[in-house]
Amino acid sequence: MSILKRLYVICLLVISANSQAGYDANIQGEVKQVMTYSSGAVLFRLENQPQSHPQCKSSYFAIPASTKESIANRFLSRLLAAYSTKETINIGFDSKGDCAESWIRVHRIG
Repeated sequence: MSILKRLYVICLLVISANSQAGYDANIQGEVKQVMTYSSGAVLFRLENQPQSHPQCKSSYFAIPASTKESIANRFLSRLLAAYSTKETINIGFDSKGDCAESWIRVHRIG
């Protein structure tokens, strides 16, 4: 196999590996803690917080500071409503990688 073909195959493998990161899991639970930071990041914990993660610190879920402000505000509003009413909430997250602020990245709150 020529060097050019090998490079092409390697590029395809790298691209396909990177495209697998993202929203791939859900968990339901009661919100036990919500923390906001001046950087814009939001960390929170569920009563049944995952105990491990292959790449991220598993103690908290994170809404990264880089999240569009309108989306981050909606996520935070939903979190605080669930926290204050002790309602069970559904979190969509990345179970394989793509950490946010070194914690488990959140993609959906419902």
